[in-house]
Amino acid sequence: CMQRIDPRDPDLAFVYSDRGRSSDAAVRKLFKEHPSAMLKLIRCFILSPSSVSLLFRPEEYSTFDVVIVDEASQLEPVTLLPLLFRAKQCVLVGDEHQMPPITHFRAKNTASRDDGDYDPDISALSLALVNERFAVTELVCHYRSATESLIKYSQKRFYPNMRTFPAAVPKIASELGLRSVYVEGGVFEGSRNEREAKAVVDCLRAHFDRYYD
Repeated sequence: CMQRIDPRDPDLAFVYSDRGRSSDAAVRKLFKEHPSAMLKLIRCFILSPSSVSLLFRPEEYSTFDVVIVDEASQLEPVTLLPLLFRAKQCVLVGDEHQMPPITHFRAKNTASRDDGDYDPDISALSLALVNERFAVTELVCHYRSATESLIKYSQKRFYPNMRTFPAAVPKIASELGLRSVYVEGGVFEGSRNEREAKAVVDCLRAHFDRYYD
């Protein structure tokens, strides 16, 4: 970043005079007072949607080539709007089979607002998928599981066209992946299932007793 500073560029004259400041207030001030310089110095930003709204005023930061939104299935459509106003194009990356936006921790005063037919489970990704004018590309390869049994259920239930790559088989292959543990008398009562919870703890204890180094 510092190597790209041209001492003859008036937009970058502030760099050496403002060195040493590191507070959040100073960062916001830099983005507000020197928008042209910030875009020259930093070519790519990795930020949360709220940080984008805080740092990038649309009248000065509206010409980004592209904004890439990861985990778009967990993003409310209204949160996407500030990002769209600041870029020429948008790429949404996500999985419609994952959890919808989490609204449990939303401020209480928003619960009484009149949202009409607003569905809290609608995400930015699902809204885009409904609109068939957007191009959709599906990733059909999965290679991140240490054993294929970890992805087997999801592949059968949600991703029938997905291809997986066999992982190296270690000596304890029979003990990797997922397995069913039957718990007799495991009943969900009073928002809890104590017998199954105890069985989970027992399995964890046995695993660490055997493999923890």
